Amino acid sequence: MAPEMIKRKSYGRKVDVYGFGLMLWEMLTGTIPYVDMNPMQAAFAVVNKKLRPAIPPECPPAMRALIEQCWALQPDKRPDFWQIVKVLEQFESSIARDGTLTLVQNPRCHDQKKGLLHWIQKLGPIQNSGPKPKPKFT
Repeated sequence: MAPEMIKRKSYGRKVDVYGFGLMLWEMLTGTIPYVDMNPMQAAFAVVNKKLRPAIPPECPPAMRALIEQCWALQPDKRPDFWQIVKVLEQFESSIARDGTLTLVQNPRCHDQKKGLLHWIQKLGPIQNSGPKPKPKFT
């Protein structure tokens, strides 16, 4: 959650940019931020100590810069989504030319995937119980 939301200040679209930066970090590391804190501790640290998750040193510099910009304390310092898209498109094209991308390896993430696959397999095949009700909009 963006600092301005935690402080209950007025906010706009840039709170989503902050959240997107956290999602990029999660995808990069395969972990959940602030896992060793309860929600109140994390909120306090984000607002009062300006805490952000540690970006691994193996993170490509362009991705590191984008994530850090998304996490800017001041919402007006965060990029707009059209700017994020441009950076990601440039990042994608540089990967395509090189043909390689070194992802951050996290053994804990691998263990979580194995556990998730185990539970998915235990569920068995999905049973089709007939047509699903259509949502009603009012």
